[in-house]
Amino acid sequence: MKPKCIFLTVFFLTIGQTVYANQTLKCVTTDYRLSARYNKSWGMSWIPEIFSIMINSDGIKVLGKNATITENSEKKLKFFLRNEHKNQNYTLRKFTYFKTNGKFNVGFQLPGGYADPGDIWGSCTVE
Repeated sequence: MKPKCIFLTVFFLTIGQTVYANQTLKCVTTDYRLSARYNKSWGMSWIPEIFSIMINSDGIKVLGKNATITENSEKKLKFFLRNEHKNQNYTLRKFTYFKTNGKFNVGFQLPGGYADPGDIWGSCTVE
């Protein structure tokens, strides 16, 4: 009985990972909620109006870069991109994809005490 249960558990986990493994999210930015110090063109330089998120067994690739996953639950997927600057500082783009309604949010962590630029919102469809 035990070998059968182990086999079924491994089988269903493998199927679940396969379904999740190769997924593309087509995303459209709908709202650049940036503070007065940052304009829409600044936001578009970091998060374009249309982009894809590719999820596979190796991880997540967004905007041509590998992202680091921080949370993957039933309701949301959180990950970030780290952009290095010449002076050893970096900017973090923190993505949250809400699986329940298909919306996404991107927040920023800027180096050197720069003011918080605000958030960028949009929605994604699974392809």
